[in-house]
Amino acid sequence: MKNLWYNKLKPGDWFRSCCICRLSVPPVCWLCSSCWKKLRSFYLSPEDMIREQDGWTHIRLFDWNGENDFFIRLFLNSLKKGGPRFIFNKITMEYVHRVVQKYPIPMETVLVPAPVRSDHCSSDHAFCLALSFSRLMGLDLFNPLRRSHFLKKEGFQKGRDRQERKKIKFHINKDSFHPKKIIFVDDILTTGATARAAWQALKKPRCFVIFTLAWRCDLML
Repeated sequence: MKNLWYNKLKPGDWFRSCCICRLSVPPVCWLCSSCWKKLRSFYLSPEDMIREQDGWTHIRLFDWNGENDFFIRLFLNSLKKGGPRFIFNKITMEYVHRVVQKYPIPMETVLVPAPVRSDHCSSDHAFCLALSFSRLMGLDLFNPLRRSHFLKKEGFQKGRDRQERKKIKFHINKDSFHPKKIIFVDDILTTGATARAAWQALKKPRCFVIFTLAWRCDLML
């Protein structure tokens, strides 16, 4: 029995590599203590997290700038490649703790993640992020947005200019889905094309708040 137990264990059960520096860490960790400390140093204050522009409210945990470019890039890429559920919970717990200090969230608000990139939404990083928000904030989560087939290709938006990105469109698979207050959840906001396409597909709700982990450049909608 003892030999059978050992045969079931995989190398990943004994150790894990830090997603930033690649040092070995316990299996319950995703970052080493040094990288966690570095990551926390990039957290925005509750006052700086909220950005109002073009009638929309955008709330983020990081500003992706030259100082933290390499670090945030590695961290977000690790989440896109299937980071464990507890890392989403840990990040969103810090996020929610800071948001509720400055921004009241109505209980009738609905969480909507960015359209999934595959047929398995449970492994999509935007969906996992929205799911953590739903559990921590007690808000309903709906996943009505769908991408066109050619938009599902990995890296479709990379290298495309703002005008090309503005042509992106989504559709919803629930015609009766028309909530008045929506929080759109994604990992990063760059040109705002994804958020705008989601807003249009959702019939342009008046209350449309954007939750992202990072903001990279001016919101151009």
